Amino acid sequence: METGPSCLTNEFDLTYAISQRLVTNANGGAVAYIGNSRFSWIGVGDDFQRNFFAGLPATTAIGLLHDRRCAGVHLLPGYERYNRWSIFSLNLMGDPEMRLRVRGLRFPCLEFVATARLDQPYIVRVLQDSSPVSQAVVTASNGEWQTQAITGYDGSAALNLTGAPMGDLSITVTHPDLLPATGKSRAIGPIWREAEIRRVDADRAGIQAHVRWDDVERIVQLSPCGTASLLLVLTTAVATARPIRLYVAEEASGPVVEAASLT
Repeated sequence: METGPSCLTNEFDLTYAISQRLVTNANGGAVAYIGNSRFSWIGVGDDFQRNFFAGLPATTAIGLLHDRRCAGVHLLPGYERYNRWSIFSLNLMGDPEMRLRVRGLRFPCLEFVATARLDQPYIVRVLQDSSPVSQAVVTASNGEWQTQAITGYDGSAALNLTGAPMGDLSITVTHPDLLPATGKSRAIGPIWREAEIRRVDADRAGIQAHVRWDDVERIVQLSPCGTASLLLVLTTAVATARPIRLYVAEEASGPVVEAASLT
């Protein structure tokens, strides 16, 4: 951005001022401009200019920095009437909510597990130099599907993955004071699947079921939780040749059945 304490550089109401030419130049210029829409006073404008940048430790919002001129009536040197004139003559050309970047941007650190269950909130934590980053936008996407959440005071965002397709998830984090960061995760379900049970085997490794869904033969493991009730439903489906609905999670070791019901 640029500041110009000279006379008439921001006379936007009568001419196509320097400020307008800089802000609207498609080939490069300024993102914002603060200058006088009328005459300035010698020895006063630079005081307001320094006062603007003196506020950077407290805020980086251009509008709030520009508003510091209002306190300059009594705080800045010079005659009060000249200071009051400058308050009304100095105008901002640009977005008052725009923020100035006063230091180089860095990448954040992302913390999340490599696999995501669709029936549970998926937690992504954003850190910078071991400190949590709040107000970061976290996006999970796969193809046209996406969901977003914003980090809280502890740097964590809870993503709702309901409806996400199985497979790879792209994790993207953005924040005004950080470089965009990306990562990869994998949605493992569980989701309900319509299946046919061929047979059920039991050995020392556990209980396996030979099933078929989406026209593909598969071998699935039974979840250790509720194995007895699952086994009863699956053996009933085999004996009666009835189709079955399986609640399946795609773990790293292969599909795992967590629940089942006869159809």
